[in-house]
Parts: sequence; structure tokens; C-alpha cells
Amino acid sequence: MRTGETDDEPDKKIQLCVSAPVGDVTVDI
Repeated sequence: MRTGETDDEPDKKIQLCVSAPVGDVTVDI
């Protein structure tokens, strides 16, 4: 998985969206 340090790449948004909700999703499950 990428660290998402690149601001120019769209992967950052995906990384943030994936990393942020991961905690909430884990709690829900």
C-alpha cells in the first residue's frame, strides 16, 4: 500500500478515504 504522501497523485484521496474509514469499518464489523 502507498503512504499517500504524494499530493499531486489522485491516489492520495483514495488512500485517505481508505485509511480513514478503515477504523470505523473495523468497529462496525
